[in-house]
Amino acid sequence: MSDAPRAAPHGELSGAQQGWHQRWPAGGLRTARLHLDRFTHADAAFLVELLNEPAFHQHIGDRGVRTLEDAHSYLEKGPLASYAEHGIGLWRVSLQESGETIGMCGLLRRDTLPAIDLGYAFLARHWGHGYALEAAAASLDFARRELAANRVLAIVAPANSASLRLLAKLGFRHAERRSLGGDGALVEVLEHVAGPEEEAPAGGDGAADRGDSGITRP
Repeated sequence: MSDAPRAAPHGELSGAQQGWHQRWPAGGLRTARLHLDRFTHADAAFLVELLNEPAFHQHIGDRGVRTLEDAHSYLEKGPLASYAEHGIGLWRVSLQESGETIGMCGLLRRDTLPAIDLGYAFLARHWGHGYALEAAAASLDFARRELAANRVLAIVAPANSASLRLLAKLGFRHAERRSLGGDGALVEVLEHVAGPEEEAPAGGDGAADRGDSGITRP
């Protein structure tokens, strides 16, 4: 088994992780239909909407983001801080054809996990089109090809059966059930270990892609 770089002590980066800052392409990632790129403060209004969707509260949690000011604070302490410290984080996902922002997807480094993990959440009105699968597959491919991270984790609420099914389609397998954070809530920890010739699946037709309600706790 080939592991991703282990999490260094808080505030430090391993030698491999220091190179992550140089791996993100200037134009972001593009798939057949989607564009993944870093969040900016211009995305505050979108985050107010996404983080207050019922499915986000149910499967991920209430981040207390109610106003634009709250969203700017969330960006500073969350995605923007992650880009600066680790070179990776949750990325804005938009439609290439229209430019509309529809969700977020990306890779995170946590002190509580031994490898980077995949997370995503999409607006409910864009579920069922295969976007979550397409964005997650692109993120996995980036982790393997650019970060040399052949092991990627995902954390899922046990009741989130839709995301468990989507992760299974991507090749994730159950690793353990554990508690992360101070609330004592149990989550399923899954892992994806890429083989040397593995090809990540592209976006589907949406028929079975109902896991767009998120798998992480950003």
